[in-house]
Amino acid sequence: MNRQYTKECLLKYIDDVKRKYRFAQDGYEYHFDDEIQPFLLEADALASFIESLPTDRYFNDSTRLKLSKQITELAMACHKKELKPRLYNEKIKFINMWFNYFINKEII
Repeated sequence: MNRQYTKECLLKYIDDVKRKYRFAQDGYEYHFDDEIQPFLLEADALASFIESLPTDRYFNDSTRLKLSKQITELAMACHKKELKPRLYNEKIKFINMWFNYFINKEII
């Protein structure tokens, strides 16, 4: 099942990650079954969709796989207080850059 994603879906993922990370850094402890697992399922679906996108000169196969992996890794890591700000910032920047690329190129 491969659902279609919109610009709003991509931006919502980014907003959700930022919010979850901020709460985790403030000490909130997420419950796996009720809060983390549903978000992981959403991230997996988004990552699968990203893997189905066509490649071009800039968005090549290796970038596509790296982006997919970053989406799923960050979806889990953003719930943990132990995620270092530097690593979080690198991941969110990379994902956001490619989401903006898709939006600007009207791929999504």
